[in-house]
Amino acid sequence: MKSMAKSFWQPVLRGAIAAGISLLPARAQDYPRYPAVGSTYVPLDSWVYPAMDRLAGLGYLNSAILGLRPWTRSECARLVEEAGEAIRSVLAAD
Repeated sequence: MKSMAKSFWQPVLRGAIAAGISLLPARAQDYPRYPAVGSTYVPLDSWVYPAMDRLAGLGYLNSAILGLRPWTRSECARLVEEAGEAIRSVLAAD
């Protein structure tokens, strides 16, 4: 099932990246426009927490409260945006 989803979305993502289309909203203030479906909290056994721990360990997240869980989906979206900005600034410096 994962390979079917991956094969379906890969051309879409490649096309969006090639066209310069951002896959995330431009500003953190835009996230309330994207209401969460289902629970507003990320489940405690989600892959998101280890991924965010890794980004924080690499220095890309400075504002995360890593020990306080569960996180809201909008907080995770904000953290992804923060990490993206940090990664872009590191890549621009090289």
